[in-house]
Amino acid sequence: MTVPKDVTIAVVEDELLAADAYARRHGWSLTWLKDDLVLLADGKHPADQSSMRWHAHLGGYRAFPPAWTCFQREEGKDAFKSRFPKAGSVPGGASSIFHSAGVICAPFNRLAFQEHSGPHADWGGPAQWMNVRGHVRATVLAEMLAQIIIHLKFSPGWQ
Repeated sequence: MTVPKDVTIAVVEDELLAADAYARRHGWSLTWLKDDLVLLADGKHPADQSSMRWHAHLGGYRAFPPAWTCFQREEGKDAFKSRFPKAGSVPGGASSIFHSAGVICAPFNRLAFQEHSGPHADWGGPAQWMNVRGHVRATVLAEMLAQIIIHLKFSPGWQ
């Protein structure tokens, strides 16, 4: 299934106001790179206050979840390097979304599905992301960002 770029842009832009409001309330900033269908979320890792960036490739969004990747700003530079937060103990017995394989292990991340080299063959493929139950659920960009920020609070640092 191919989603036209203009449809993806319209869907993302419909969600941006809420996502940006959530980000700002938590000290994060969003940058929408419309031509590339990429959303950047910049903030700090609570464990060490280092600058980090989440990169969400949104091609085909909402038919498919975003592809989320994480980067840490290299100290004293404008460059980022690929780096992933460690999983922490989340209250209430919930599992961290930060997988040791370096992916957000939640249905709202395309990279968690086996078709994209992720650990989950049991979720029915990325087109079924909205139907996965029993795991962290986030179906719009603001909720996804909220889950990332919440789980970061319990992350003890970097892998």
